Amino acid sequence: MLVDSGCGALNNSKEQLYENKELREIAEHYYSWVSDNIEYIDFYTEFDALQLGKGFIEEYRDSARGQFYDKLVPIWHGDTGNETTADLHSLAERFGRVELHRQLSKDETLSCTQ
Repeated sequence: MLVDSGCGALNNSKEQLYENKELREIAEHYYSWVSDNIEYIDFYTEFDALQLGKGFIEEYRDSARGQFYDKLVPIWHGDTGNETTADLHSLAERFGRVELHRQLSKDETLSCTQ
């Protein structure tokens, strides 16, 4: 089973839906639920609320250990302009898997090898 944090909808909203404090509380509840159910989960996506900044996302990536690390799917946000293809390759090397959040134009291709 893949569990998705739901941050895609949050990140695509045209207006800010939550204060940062509320988002941190939601993230805490999400990761707590993941922790309580980790044995039933094949993979889970990180809580990638862009509003909280890249530092928040990196902090969790750095803190994940054991099966929480093994089952974590980081998300690459190539559409924000803040993450490069080098970042994509770095995530793939580090975690072995990456969810892509980017709309490619009809003239673009993306190739990843492992």
